[in-house]
Amino acid sequence: MKILPSHLLAAVLSGGLTSFSITAHAAVITGVTVTDSATAFSPDYSADKAVDGDTSDYASQNQGADTFLQFAFPGARQVNRVVVMNRDSPAEADWIGNFTLTFDGGLSTSIARTAIRGGSAIISLGGTYTTTGVRLDVATTGSASLGGNTGAQEVFFLSPMTGKTAVSGVTVAGSATPFSADYAAAGALDGIVGRSQAAGVTPEYASAGLGVDAYVDFNLGAILPVGGFDLFDRPAGADRVSAFDLIFSVNSVFGDGDDTTLSFNGTGMATSGEFASIQAQYVRYDVTAKSGAGVNTGLSEIVFYAAIPEPSSAAVSLAALAGLGLRRRRR
Repeated sequence: MKILPSHLLAAVLSGGLTSFSITAHAAVITGVTVTDSATAFSPDYSADKAVDGDTSDYASQNQGADTFLQFAFPGARQVNRVVVMNRDSPAEADWIGNFTLTFDGGLSTSIARTAIRGGSAIISLGGTYTTTGVRLDVATTGSASLGGNTGAQEVFFLSPMTGKTAVSGVTVAGSATPFSADYAAAGALDGIVGRSQAAGVTPEYASAGLGVDAYVDFNLGAILPVGGFDLFDRPAGADRVSAFDLIFSVNSVFGDGDDTTLSFNGTGMATSGEFASIQAQYVRYDVTAKSGAGVNTGLSEIVFYAAIPEPSSAAVSLAALAGLGLRRRRR
């Protein structure tokens, strides 16, 4: 997918136009396939379910910690994060706990995590790996018991956003009415991608039947040069959002003339966008179209990225002079 080039986007903004469409950049790697796996429980739980973008899941046939999945990318890709959504199953032995990722060339990284039902954090790999494929080997499940129809509801691999860093400390400033307290907008910032049919708070925000009138307002904590996002929609296809706006504002009032609006098409359960920096403290996620038959639209998780400031020329000059002085003293 292509994005509007930064210089063109800057020109559009400087020309006074504050609302336009932009195609999402693929920080979430698309076109991933599964080429091998531990034996599936049945054809209804085949390994391709782990990359089909909905709530159907892959389940091994009582393989437990011997469960594995081999993924192939459509070409060489950089990977620095992964989301391994567990099965939405009440049996803890069906959940993936710790696991190892092995990349082309033999490099590997081991991930330790607490297994949870139906979800996953967006996991940093601690570095960036360039690869055409990844093997995931389960090390532990959510249970001390042997076996288990262990598997995954969905697996996503993400590429880095160069020159940008995730914004921390984001809070919810407001939202359309949630379906219930268990589906409050805070679920969009809880760090968990997924869904769970267990009783209690869920890892997603769902509106109360509002369809295209659903929205969430986010407070970034300060005015920042926002330049990207990762968004994970509600996993159930019935509640899928097919288009949305992100409205950027320096204050908490939307519609007062200082807003900049970017329009995006949803690309499935996961959508990433990257664009020239926009100064904003508040961002509204505003649903504009849906593809599912349901009306409880919302989202599971969103991460915003801000541009990393480049060192000023003065700072670079001072650093160079300091280094020169140090070398002279050593002589």
